Amino acid sequence: MIRRSALLLVSLGCSFVTACSGAQSTLSPGPLPQSVGRAEVATRVPTPKQGKSFTRLLNPAGGKTYAESFGGFQSTLAYASNNAANGVTMTLTNSGSTNLFNAPTPAGSSPVLFLEAQVSGTQPVTFQSASLAATITSQQFAPATSYSLYAYEGGTLVGSALALPLSRTRFAYQTLLQGLSIAPGTPLVLELVPTADANPGTLFVANTNIRAVTVYAPPFSGPSQGLTATITNGVGYPFAVLLDSAGNLYVATFSAVTIYSPPFTSNSAPSLTLTAGLDGPQSLGMDTSGNLFVLNVFSTSVTKYEPPYVGQNQGLVATISNGLSVGVNSVYVGPSNNLYVGTYEPQTYSGIVDIFNPPFNDHSTATSSISYNLENPSGIIVDPSNNVYIADQASNFVNIYTPPFTGPTQGLSQTITNGIVEPGQMAFDSAGNLYVPNVQAGVNIYAPPYNGTPQTITNGVETPFGVAVQPGSSCDLKTKASSC
Repeated sequence: MIRRSALLLVSLGCSFVTACSGAQSTLSPGPLPQSVGRAEVATRVPTPKQGKSFTRLLNPAGGKTYAESFGGFQSTLAYASNNAANGVTMTLTNSGSTNLFNAPTPAGSSPVLFLEAQVSGTQPVTFQSASLAATITSQQFAPATSYSLYAYEGGTLVGSALALPLSRTRFAYQTLLQGLSIAPGTPLVLELVPTADANPGTLFVANTNIRAVTVYAPPFSGPSQGLTATITNGVGYPFAVLLDSAGNLYVATFSAVTIYSPPFTSNSAPSLTLTAGLDGPQSLGMDTSGNLFVLNVFSTSVTKYEPPYVGQNQGLVATISNGLSVGVNSVYVGPSNNLYVGTYEPQTYSGIVDIFNPPFNDHSTATSSISYNLENPSGIIVDPSNNVYIADQASNFVNIYTPPFTGPTQGLSQTITNGIVEPGQMAFDSAGNLYVPNVQAGVNIYAPPYNGTPQTITNGVETPFGVAVQPGSSCDLKTKASSC
């Protein structure tokens, strides 16, 4: 439920019912339902019609509004308070795939939904509040597709927003229109655009010293080794990269977390930037519900964020710090949603990986740990069997531990050393190949059972601290199948 909504409330893809009646549409006539909201506080609550499905919106200014679901879409979009005089209206039409105002569309895209609005009267409407959420839900969404929202005012692009999956059929967006003043008669068009994920097996590398994220297409062959893009806009000093279930790319820049939506090119720019609660973000993790975990070096903490990362705290719901050593270095969320935090003690040259069980809050404490044969755990990853792989930057190896992590060696079952020099934050592809970035030696790729000679990517790579791989790869590194 959106609680920071404002005087002007608009519903995406819905027939809009308010206490402010009498407004007339200024859109082109047609058979599609239109949504009308007045630029004033509603004074009464209409009774929902029998048999209709309604979504309740709260207005802290005093009014209440109900939005009716329409055409398979049940959505809400809360924008900002406006400076228009009473009686000025804004009309929103769900025009489906029909572009009523002939607004531009992103190059090469085919929007699945147009939401088109105009201001009537003589005064403009100005959107003032920031970081409000927009959500849209439909069974018509393709679960394997990522979406973005684009806003055009009078044919000019004024913003694009990342689609953040809240469930298989529900997405959330950052609002786009802060500070925008729309004059009467000027069309506002919101376009919901599907964006294709990166191809399965695509590799993303955070290169810290050259301030770039490089992107590679498998099988990583030829002189370029598959290098397809070098992202620098908003990257800062990247220490970690992560992909969510919709294929959006998260980058820990050491000052913020920037989020990019596909497709990824050398011109990609952040769709959203997180800064609330961050203090030297160096490592990233995500649970099966899409909650983001960020390790902060300077505050010795892990902060948890719930999508769509809106409001003053951008979705910050917990700060985990109890018992963490001053040398926090890496974080990972395993398949059972356990949180793994790697730290080291500079005085004793000893490392430990603390394990926290959900649910997480400000008072969470570790329930177990792994410390055997560790000095500086710089990367953590967990396979589907809950085996824990820990990269040690000081000792130049990756240790594999088998649960329940008891006994004198805590289940240490294998140590990978071939080609490893100062390893960082690792990744698996869908075939189980292990990707290990080495600060001094490129990115190594090990095929199971990880005891052979790795394939190494060096083109465009410099001081790689973290990697991520787009799921879905059927690559076999031993045959370098063309289907990769």
